[in-house]
Formats: sequence, C-alpha cells, structure tokens
Amino acid sequence: TYSGNVDGMQVSGSGDFAFEHDCCPQYEIERTWTAVDCSGNEVSFTQNINFADLGTNEPGDVPDGTTQLVEAKGDFQITRVSPNPTSGETTVEFVAHTNNTVAMVVYDLSGRAVATLFDGQIKKDETYTMKFDASRVESGLYTIRLSSLNSADYEKVSVGK
Repeated sequence: TYSGNVDGMQVSGSGDFAFEHDCCPQYEIERTWTAVDCSGNEVSFTQNINFADLGTNEPGDVPDGTTQLVEAKGDFQITRVSPNPTSGETTVEFVAHTNNTVAMVVYDLSGRAVATLFDGQIKKDETYTMKFDASRVESGLYTIRLSSLNSADYEKVSVGK
C-alpha cells in the first residue's frame, strides 16, 4: 500500500507504481513497509529513493564495468562490486558508518541464498572487502544484501559464463 502527498494532493492505494523516467527527471519517493506478526509485534522499514537524473547509465557506473556508489546513507553501504558483470571472482566492498552486526548474503532471482560473504561485527569508519566466487553459481542476475536488524543495502551483480 502507499499513501502520501503528490503535488499537494493526498494519495493512497495499493499495488506497484511506475512512470516514464523521461517525464520526471527529478523525484523523491519515501516507502515505508510495516510487518505485524501473529502476536502483534510490529517492525517498520522506511526507504527514501531520490534520483536527480535517470539517464541511460546507472548511478555509479564507470566504463571499466565497476559499479561504485559514492553517496553514504544509513549504517553501512556497499561501495564497490568489481568486476560487474563477472564470470569468476568478484570483489564486494562495504563501509561501516556505525558499529553494528551485519550479514552479507547473495541471493538468486528466486530469493534463495547462494552464498554468505560476511556475518559478524563491523566497526565504524572501517572498509570491508569480501570475495564472491561467481564461478560456483549459474549465469544470471543476483542480489547482494548487506543487512542488520535496522537497515539494509542492496547491489546487483550479473554473472555470465
């Protein structure tokens, strides 16, 4: 479901929404998910999406096939996946902005975990480098998820043989 204000008008509904990126070169979306279990325990997660320009290149793309993200957000951030796409080993780097306990897991498109790259404590202002052996998985698109109890960061990696 969604609710909020668009151009000063209150909106709400459910389902997916999309738009042509050519018509809206600057926008910001705030999404909040709330899950409630059968005991009434509740947890919420808010994601802010803000793109200044949706050109043909992905944010952070550089010509050598490295994806490098530069804007720091949240408790931690995946800062590099290289090479991407890959057929062998790829390096995944992330930076801690707080002391925390995190897990970095690689998922296939069906949501099945195919590799755990990190599971443990991180220290503020430290950079961590993990290796993902993509030669052990089938060709396709995978999601790298770095998460704690309070936040998560995601990056895609394409594997081709």
